[in-house]
Amino acid sequence: MNVLKRIKALGIAPYEGVKEIMDKIALEKSELDLTTYTANLEDAIDIIKNSKENYEVIISRGGTAKLLEDYVDIPIVEISFTVYDILRSIDEAKRYTNSYSIVGYPNLTNTAKELCSILNDNSEIYTTYSHEGVDTTLELLKIKDVDLILADTVNYVEARKRGLRAILITSGEESVNIAFNEAISIGKVYRELQYENSLQKALQEMEDHIYCILNSNKDLIYKSIPHIDEKVFQTLKEYIDKVKLSQEKKFFFYIHPSHYHCKIKCAYLSGEVLYLCQIKKSEFSSKIYDVEMVDRRQALEDYLDSSFNITSSISGMEKQIQLASSSDKVVLLVGEIGTGKTEVAKRIYSISEYNNNPLYIIDLTNMDTKQQRDLFHNPESPIFEVQSSFFLKIDGNTEPAVVNDLIALIKNSRFSQNNKCIISYKLDFRKEDSDMLNLLMNSINTLPIYFSPLREYRSDIRSLASIYLNEKNSSLGKHILGYDEKALNLLEQYSWPQNFIQFWRVLDQIIEICDQDYISVSLTREIIETEDNIFYYYEKNNAHGVNLDLNRPLEEIIRDIILIALENNNNNQTKTAEQLGVSRSTIWRYLKRRF
Repeated sequence: MNVLKRIKALGIAPYEGVKEIMDKIALEKSELDLTTYTANLEDAIDIIKNSKENYEVIISRGGTAKLLEDYVDIPIVEISFTVYDILRSIDEAKRYTNSYSIVGYPNLTNTAKELCSILNDNSEIYTTYSHEGVDTTLELLKIKDVDLILADTVNYVEARKRGLRAILITSGEESVNIAFNEAISIGKVYRELQYENSLQKALQEMEDHIYCILNSNKDLIYKSIPHIDEKVFQTLKEYIDKVKLSQEKKFFFYIHPSHYHCKIKCAYLSGEVLYLCQIKKSEFSSKIYDVEMVDRRQALEDYLDSSFNITSSISGMEKQIQLASSSDKVVLLVGEIGTGKTEVAKRIYSISEYNNNPLYIIDLTNMDTKQQRDLFHNPESPIFEVQSSFFLKIDGNTEPAVVNDLIALIKNSRFSQNNKCIISYKLDFRKEDSDMLNLLMNSINTLPIYFSPLREYRSDIRSLASIYLNEKNSSLGKHILGYDEKALNLLEQYSWPQNFIQFWRVLDQIIEICDQDYISVSLTREIIETEDNIFYYYEKNNAHGVNLDLNRPLEEIIRDIILIALENNNNNQTKTAEQLGVSRSTIWRYLKRRF
């Protein structure tokens, strides 16, 4: 008869109550040789480093278990939260308030989402993945003035430090017992990563109250108020040209005697392109010329919702963000398309001196001559605001006169002293500098931050792809186990000319289509080749004024490019398929889908 060897286990408890439960249940587990400590992450790392024991598995809870994975190469089993643990905390919270949020690492929030769905509980749930994510999320909740937070240990401790009311969700005996059984079953076998490591990325819904809807011909087909001022309506019609399919943008404009804030979303509904518009009078004190504007809360939400938040750990960007937020210099963000410059700019603004005032996002590459002249020379331009933040985008195609105006503004006025000034420069593919970039850096005092392209992170592509697969499995209800080795090799070898934004987009398409246990190299190659062919056509036509929003699902982008190609070919699908390098069935498949 074989005798089961006792598994040498290290237990890390976040607080004494969990340690007592672990010690109690360990007495009932003859297969487990457990040593327990009460420790936070730092102490746990020291315990592991200084221990002479050959532990075969570590048992810990929540955020500590997740963070320990970065420091050890033995299996880690986490003590999960059961529905009973969360229900107990919800019942306790309801003694004080019906308005609360749940914050924690994925092992808490995954269960909480399912439970709240069953209970029809609409409480907001926030998932954190790192110390930086904890700080950013709690900062947002403090701004939102949340009544009460239900949290795991890491988030609970940090919430209390910030003066937020919080309840610690504790683990009961049933949770610890389940974890012990799992630890015994896996033994020396390394457990695959089971936590989500990215924030949910979803299109923000428009608010319920929509003032008007226009069709693609700019005809008013619906309005929820009896009368819209004719000048306001004409201005609205001008702005819808700036909103691409599936985009949502905010604009601010002035019509005497009032300032207006409008939000426009372009959507494909009921077989046609529609523009859903909201208009309201604004209290802002200046005319706005082709400028988007966000506040601190929106900037934080955008950063948290972006997949670029995942890459901050591999790029070391968080330290540079902290330095840039406190610097008096003009911050210069330099990198290729899709490397996260806009997301980082919003994060810098959210923790900078003037974050209580708006961030103006000004794309100088898309302005016409009149807008450029107004921006730099009209006294009512937002450029002449003070104690605000500005994010100005330029690239190698920006008119030299515009760049010279920008340099003159910074050198000859107090613009950069009175405001937070962030400039982004988009490098061409595989280019490290340009004459215009050198002119900028030689003319003004900047703090440059360089964004490495994805091809310089080839060694991280496997882990990034696995993290993203875990998230998409959860959001799509799929159970894909992983990637074929050749598929991973292909992802590593591809040049990714649009970098991370293209990487997430391709993975979205692959994961959605995959109906096998593992993602195959053939499917991966098909999606990448389709993207290459489609975007080759797009680049050729871009010179003729075609412009697309690339920061959205690949399916939507491909469908828009197919529609452009069909229009250029008088709806001839055969000719269109030949030009795009795809089959007619591919054309038909994308055209029949609705987004």
